[in-house]
Parts: sequence; structure tokens; C-alpha cells
Amino acid sequence: MMHRCLLLLLLLMATVGDLLFAGQQTLTPIYERPVAPPLFLPDLDGKTISLTDYQGEVMVVNFWTSWCPACVQEMVSMQRETEWLARFKGRFIAVNMGEAPEDVAQFLA
Repeated sequence: MMHRCLLLLLLLMATVGDLLFAGQQTLTPIYERPVAPPLFLPDLDGKTISLTDYQGEVMVVNFWTSWCPACVQEMVSMQRETEWLARFKGRFIAVNMGEAPEDVAQFLA
């Protein structure tokens, strides 16, 4: 629940920012390489992975659920993004939020 609230807050802030600064550049380049916070997650096989396993690689982490219409619609674009990032030794990690592993496996099938 907290992740959804944080995501909604970030999206709201981005939308308000777009409205307030329409036509102006609002992005600031980051020249240093920030360190990702610790994140440990089980994969579909039950093995625990960590973001530190991919240190030095470009990472995109997406949180989704099967009951979210927008999440389901973006699955095709996430697959394309996964393939595109792989060409640059990048990773796309899709993290299911709170559904049972068997439900996730059934959805993905």
C-alpha cells in the first residue's frame, strides 16, 4: 500500500510539475552514478535476487499487479524494453506486488 501511495505521489508531482513548467526544461542531468538502495526480491523460481547482483548495469525496476489494467496493458512494452536494454547490458525487472507466486505464474502463462 505504501509503495502505491508513493508512486501516486510521484506521478502527481510529475504531472503538477509538467503543468507549472510547460515548455521549460525541468530535468536536471545527474553526472555522478548514484548507488541504488538495497532491494532483495524472490524471482519466479524462489531464488532471492538483489539489485547489488547487477551493480554497474542500467536497471529499470517496475512494480505491477495483474489486477491493474494499466499494468497489464504495459506488459508488451515492458517486453520490448527488456529486449532493448539487453543490447546495452541493461536489465528490466518487473516486480509483482503482493500476489501469490502461483497466481503470478498463471497470469504470465
